[in-house]
Amino acid sequence: MGNNGKGGATRKKKKKEVEEEEEEEEEEEEEEEEEEEEEEEEEEEEEEEEEEYTLNEYLLCSPFSPFCLELIIQMCISLIVHAE
Repeated sequence: MGNNGKGGATRKKKKKEVEEEEEEEEEEEEEEEEEEEEEEEEEEEEEEEEEEYTLNEYLLCSPFSPFCLELIIQMCISLIVHAE
């Protein structure tokens, strides 16, 4: 009878250890998922910033923008000056 009592106690310990390990694994998985979500959000923000930059760049260099027209005029003047 003494063996049965000890066996039950070790089973309970093992069961508790298994439950604790499962809880730890679940927590680790949750942390990994949170990290992945954060990384995805950061990537999306970076993509949005890049889109904004290219849009601003496009607006600055659109053929009808004053900045672009001024740049074209300066280039033409420098070409004429160098040609003479």
